[in-house]
Amino acid sequence: MVVGIFDDEIVWTNKIANYIKDYFMLIDNKDYEIKTFASLNALISEIASINLLFLDVELANNMSGFDVAERIQEIDPAKPTICFLTSHIEFARQGYRFNAFRYIDKLHFEEIDEAIAAYISSVAKAEYIDCKTSDGIDDRINLAEALYIEKRDRKILFHMSDGNIYYGEGNLKDLAQKYGKAGLIQVQRSYIVNMKYIRGADSRVVIIIDGTEITIGRERYQNFKKCFFEWRRNSM
Repeated sequence: MVVGIFDDEIVWTNKIANYIKDYFMLIDNKDYEIKTFASLNALISEIASINLLFLDVELANNMSGFDVAERIQEIDPAKPTICFLTSHIEFARQGYRFNAFRYIDKLHFEEIDEAIAAYISSVAKAEYIDCKTSDGIDDRINLAEALYIEKRDRKILFHMSDGNIYYGEGNLKDLAQKYGKAGLIQVQRSYIVNMKYIRGADSRVVIIIDGTEITIGRERYQNFKKCFFEWRRNSM
């Protein structure tokens, strides 16, 4: 597991890094690496290797953590998992548009423990299913990395966070019921979305973090609204 820290104040960077080291020592886990960054270019050059990123909201040089998150999502809309750090918790609502995993108050470092534990738990609960690549080769995918799932003709298409599409067979309703606890919810007859990767939603459409807009079935909206609210509440 690679943990990244982006903070342009070395004092805070060291405090956060030392706290993370203490936590991994407490849980007797040596399988981790911490990478620290003070510039956007340095972070971008290694972004593909980072699993969990602690990102300061208040940065210098007319740049914010939200600007950094936006740049990251232009490169890879699903990775890494981002936890925002701030001394001003009123900024938390802005983090929703970047699908923040957690929003951590710098005055309460104990929240870092919970964020790491929740991330490790989410990885452990990954759901793998058999499918085929676009070339017809048998493969396995982690449903936690599916942005959305589409029923097209008799095939099920899994649209993944890395941009690849995999193919399978079956019933969307069964998939949604079986993997609902993993954040999958059916929003209309032909689509399941992963709530983890929703950028925004209203009464008509769900917007996925890659920009895809999916219409919500009228009869499904109230259930979607309830489930999405609970998902957000439990994820923050």
